[in-house]
Amino acid sequence: MIKVGQLERLTQNRVIKLFQNHLVYTYLGNWKDRENNRNIEAEYLTQWLTGRGVEETLINKTIRELDKAAALAENQNLYDANKAVYRLLRYGVKVKRGRVNKLKPCG
Repeated sequence: MIKVGQLERLTQNRVIKLFQNHLVYTYLGNWKDRENNRNIEAEYLTQWLTGRGVEETLINKTIRELDKAAALAENQNLYDANKAVYRLLRYGVKVKRGRVNKLKPCG
């Protein structure tokens, strides 16, 4: 007899194959028990943004803004934090380059 958790895992495996085979995503594995597992993977994001020609200072500021949005404030629930992160990912993180007052979307 198959348990609910096993059915869920089978579904997850099918979704992983779909992303790999049809959408050409790289599967990084199940990080459930990974040490230092975080919502914002700064190392991967830094590599990707660097590859797109984004300056290091803008990358650091962008990661800081994403971390702030992902952190649950005292009166904030998980839904609102996820919505804030999604908004930044969808519409871009507006950060300032040095002391210049002009905002520039990163990525």
